[in-house]
Amino acid sequence: MVAALKKARVGYAVTLSSLGADHPAKTGPIAGQHYLELQFNQIAGLNVLHLRAGYFMENLLAQVGIIKTTGFAASTLLADLPLPMIATRDIGSAAAEAMMRLPLKGRQIREVLGPRDVSMAEAAAIMAPRSANRT
Repeated sequence: MVAALKKARVGYAVTLSSLGADHPAKTGPIAGQHYLELQFNQIAGLNVLHLRAGYFMENLLAQVGIIKTTGFAASTLLADLPLPMIATRDIGSAAAEAMMRLPLKGRQIREVLGPRDVSMAEAAAIMAPRSANRT
């Protein structure tokens, strides 16, 4: 990707990164986002905006069945741990707005988050309110 951007002499780019990408290691797959940001930042003449997103709300779609059946999201996360969540549509809107408001200058970072943090328990209750009230 970096070679293609250099060859095409692209002047502006928006990347999808992640919260935690400021850390070079011990973040699991997010370490790859750190590396991506570094690589893009080294492209001469490229003005880049790194959108650091929270947890994708759409990740919960695969759990609709279990949430409706049990009232709980299946997760390794603590059920009551509030997470910064965002819909991918909102990330796309942020990227489009940034490109429409050119010119971007230099290397920038912007966190893209939903209106508030949401726990898995709260997300499950929203998705299946009657099921989530089971005891």
